[in-house]
Formats: sequence, C-alpha cells, structure tokens
Amino acid sequence: MPAPNTLSELERKTVVGYLNGLPKQAACIAAGYAPSVKGYLIFKRPAVMKEIERRQHSMSTKAGVTAEWIIERLKLIAGADLADMLVIYEDGTGMPDLNKLTPGLRASLSGIETDKFGDVVKMKVKLSDKLKAIEMLARHLGMFNDKLEIAGELSLEERLMAGRNRIDVEASSKETD
Repeated sequence: MPAPNTLSELERKTVVGYLNGLPKQAACIAAGYAPSVKGYLIFKRPAVMKEIERRQHSMSTKAGVTAEWIIERLKLIAGADLADMLVIYEDGTGMPDLNKLTPGLRASLSGIETDKFGDVVKMKVKLSDKLKAIEMLARHLGMFNDKLEIAGELSLEERLMAGRNRIDVEASSKETD
C-alpha cells in the first residue's frame, strides 16, 4: 500500500485521464478500476486532490495562463464594441474596417465571413458572447450565489415539535370557527 501522500499507479492514471478531459468515473475505468468503483470517492482522496491541483498549476504556469490573464481576456470580450471598427458611408451603409481592430475586438473576434454578390461584398463579423463573459466574471468575483445554504438547520426532534404545534394551531382555529 502506498504512503498516504503518494499516488498508486491506478490513481496516477486516473488523474492523467481526468486532466485529459474524461469525466471522473470514465477516468477511473480507463485507468483500470472496476466499473463498480465509485469514481467520486477516488477524487476525494487527499493525495489525488493534491496531485490534480499540482498538475493544473503546472499546466497553467507552462501556458502562461493565470486567473489575472483570464479575467483580462473576459474583460476585453465583455467590453468589445463593434462600432469601434465600423465605417459608415454617406449613404448610411456601413462596413467593418479590419484595420481598426482594437485589442478588445481582436480578443473578442470569433469569426469573419465574407460573401461577394457581384460588386457588393457582404461581411459578417462574429464576436464572442459578451453576456457569457460578463456572467463568468461575475461568478469568479462571487457576485452570484448558486448554492443554497440553510442556516440553523432543525434537528428531527425540533421538526416534529414544530409539526405538532402547527397541527394544534390548525385544530384550535377550526374549533373557534
């Protein structure tokens, strides 16, 4: 049996599979665990959690991707304004001018399509989803609380007493009617 802070070969293979995009259960099976193994329990082991964190940190360092870098990119996407590169002609028509691409627009650009119909060139500029970028920023900054936390949870005895009291109140209100 390996020491508490070291990984077995199966755990190491599981971590590699997971970091390569497999869901937890699939990573466990691909590593050699039986399909009946509860994968989520493997991922609760301290050595496995520590190894995942270590490898993720290593990957982000190698790639130069930090939380600050991601936040900056999301801010560029959220603040991109297509009007910054739009040229409006005298007849009221407009055309994007790619020479006017700002860093924000460049980061936000997800595609450009051009179609030519005779003398007319039609250009479609697609930007990344601004609302999604704003949502991701807000979640990162803790502005949304997706978890419902119940404070002051009642014990079974307290819940039974509260139920009995409600029954007594309802019964007494029916007697007075």
